[in-house]
Amino acid sequence: MNCIIADKPSFKVIGIRRITPYGGGTWAIVKSDGSNDKIKEISGKFFDLGLCFGFSADGSDDYMCAIEWNSNAVEGFSTFTYPPALWLVFEAKGAISDNVLGNVWNRINNDFLPN
Repeated sequence: MNCIIADKPSFKVIGIRRITPYGGGTWAIVKSDGSNDKIKEISGKFFDLGLCFGFSADGSDDYMCAIEWNSNAVEGFSTFTYPPALWLVFEAKGAISDNVLGNVWNRINNDFLPN
């Protein structure tokens, strides 16, 4: 499993943040509602960060598809500023339809965290 430990300064992100059922579909939302295309028009790149803010007791997921952002807010998009922190960065590459994120979460929970 590719995991990088990164000491990151404060940074801001912009994207689409939703609370959805566990395994939820925020990526499906941004691909189907035009948000991914709009952020590419604005920034020159598609969403490349999946940021989980936590889970509720009912299994819902507070999740954001985002990019790092150094500009002003853009209507229709959420922003969030992270404080300086030590990060564990897990890489997930591939098609969402191939359960790439589910496989990464499974490996984090069953392989990485127990060790």
